[in-house]
Amino acid sequence: MNKQMKIFLTIFTLSILLFMSGCSKTASTNPATGNEQNQTINPSNQVNSNIPALVREKKTIELTNIKFEEVPLPNDCKTIGWIDTSDNFVLFSGGTGKPSSSTPPCLTYIERLYSYDIETKKFKTIAEIDKGFVQIDWVGADKNWIVYREIAYEFGGPERIYVIDRNNNTKRVVFEKNECASCEGVSSSHPFNVSLWNDYLILPQFSFEPTKRDKDGKITDGLFHNSIKIINLKTNESKEIFDKSSSLSQSGAIFSTSVNSDYLVFNYAEGGKQTIYAYSLNNDAPKEIIEVPLMSDLTGSNNFFTTHVLLTEDNQIIFDYPKDAKSNLFSTVIAPIENINLMKSLFDTIPSSYIMWPKFESKDYIVWSNRQESTLNIINRNSGVLTSINSVVGSAGWINSDEIVLDYGKPVNNNFIEELLFIKLSENGL
Repeated sequence: MNKQMKIFLTIFTLSILLFMSGCSKTASTNPATGNEQNQTINPSNQVNSNIPALVREKKTIELTNIKFEEVPLPNDCKTIGWIDTSDNFVLFSGGTGKPSSSTPPCLTYIERLYSYDIETKKFKTIAEIDKGFVQIDWVGADKNWIVYREIAYEFGGPERIYVIDRNNNTKRVVFEKNECASCEGVSSSHPFNVSLWNDYLILPQFSFEPTKRDKDGKITDGLFHNSIKIINLKTNESKEIFDKSSSLSQSGAIFSTSVNSDYLVFNYAEGGKQTIYAYSLNNDAPKEIIEVPLMSDLTGSNNFFTTHVLLTEDNQIIFDYPKDAKSNLFSTVIAPIENINLMKSLFDTIPSSYIMWPKFESKDYIVWSNRQESTLNIINRNSGVLTSINSVVGSAGWINSDEIVLDYGKPVNNNFIEELLFIKLSENGL
């Protein structure tokens, strides 16, 4: 990948991941799935301004006031990249965290895939990156499969996804993308929302294709291509369930995916609005659940904040919804997939760059970390109590519906040493 392409790819990928450019209100076309899409349940011009609040009480406590278990990392693991859980195991990528000089902005080395057995209290190294790769940047696991991805560059470039069959411990490559020396001006990024769903790998894909240049060769127009491929890990067969293109001015993008045992949900946004889709394996195509505007950039530019959708175990969706679209006031809400109008607000929307969610939420709790405030936040969905725990921030995974594990940076002598932190929520009265 030459220097010009790296810079071009970085600029366009960052524009998709961080902001959405363009302010045209042109109606979106249906995904090219070959199936007619259902009408949205609650389009953006029907804003519900009287959403009841789920949270009835707020409190803040210190980490020292709760019970938790600390587990130091193996000696050859200084930092954690991605975390997931399955049964009694915690799966995570980790490594030295040393900077790589292979591409600017450089990655840090995350060289290994580890498991931690909660019952035996033992770590095991499951895999190491191949030669030429820098980071294992995503891990997914369930009772049958372990899936992980290797990347060589931060934006675009070679990537490789491995699947390990936990029943016979065999490993194979399930997806691979090599560097394209002849693709000048055509770029693609790593899908930033890969998911493991039952026996399927959910693989969003993004690319940009220039369609017009000026006399100096500068790109003046092009197409953003977004799609979602589902790969059957048992048969290795794949199918595309979503395919949509948008112009450079509209900057269309799939911003997030989330799965539980029943559904895949994702949101596609372009031109200042987003549509949330739900897909089950019984569907021929994703169903449009709701269309809503995006939150505008608070600096007053024509950009929009990225937004995420998140599923719960009991088939509810968490997403951002306007309290007052004209005043750019939004709430993060939760609502059932089958009756999206029964929304309850959780909190005033925080820009997504500050929040880290688990891959889904339990039927009893909603958990997220706020990186700006360095807090772990827990909503008890039954009592309506929101508890913020100070000085805790890190990616989280569910051990069960009542216990979470965190990638925790423990302060030691003005530095942070990463470790695993286990918290049983009900045991702490949360």
